[in-house]
Formats: sequence, structure tokens, C-alpha cells
Amino acid sequence: MTDLTRLEFAHTLREFHHTAIWEEEKHFTWLNTLLLSFEGFLLSSEKPFPGRLALLVIASLLGMLLSVVAIKVIRREGEYFNHNLKHFVAEYNSVFVERPLKAAPEKANKEVLTLVKDFVFAKKLGGRDAFQIIFLGFVAAFFSILVSSVWRFWWLSRLK
Repeated sequence: MTDLTRLEFAHTLREFHHTAIWEEEKHFTWLNTLLLSFEGFLLSSEKPFPGRLALLVIASLLGMLLSVVAIKVIRREGEYFNHNLKHFVAEYNSVFVERPLKAAPEKANKEVLTLVKDFVFAKKLGGRDAFQIIFLGFVAAFFSILVSSVWRFWWLSRLK
């Protein structure tokens, strides 16, 4: 296998994982947005109906589960991408010795607390970091709706 063939193969793998990350971010965002919109519809309906609390609880739990899965999937795919990026950089630097690329980051993902801290203090975030923050926001939104719905139902049942 020639050097350029190995470089092309490394590039193809890197692009595959880059595209996979984007597709996962896009689809998980769509799913969570649809669920959150459904909950907004349930919360804004004027006439309460018997199964509304059950639907809100199920949708909130499903939304939290989807958001956590999204974060885990994106972080794992980021690790795959970073591994292939390191391989690509090594292959590129072996072919183009006179114009080497800088090394890929050692760690694929930031720690979750560092991610939140960087967001709060407006430090530079990458695209994958921003989507992880979005999914943490979805977890918070779904959790808030779950708690407020159960609290409201409990409070209203005590008044009767």
C-alpha cells in the first residue's frame, strides 16, 4: 500500500466519523425538540384531561433518557473521530514532511463539569461541546417539566 493510499484511507475514516457525529447531533436534537414541543402543547392546553400527567411524565422521562444517550453517543463518536484524526495526522505528516499538521488533541472530550464551566464563563467551545451543552439543557428542561407536573398534580389533588 502506498503512502498516498494510506493517507486517503485515513482521510476517509476521519470523514466518516465527522459525518457520523453531525448526523447524530442533528437527529437527537430533532427528536428532543419534538418531544419538548409535545410537552409544551400538553402544558398549554386549556382543558386538562385525565391522561395529561401520565403523558408529561412519560415524555419527560423519555426526553431525559434520549438526552443522556445523545451525550454518551456523541462523546463516544468523538473518541472514534479523535483516534482517526491522530491516525490521519500521522499519515499526513509522513507524506508531507515539509508541511506537517499539528498534533491532534490528546483527549477527545472535555470533562462534563469543565464543559459547563467553559459555557458559563463564555470560554471557547467547539461544535461537539456546544451540542453536549444543548443536550444538558434538554435534560434540565425535561427534568423541570417532570418535577413541576408531578408537583402540580400532587398540589391540585390535595385541594380537592
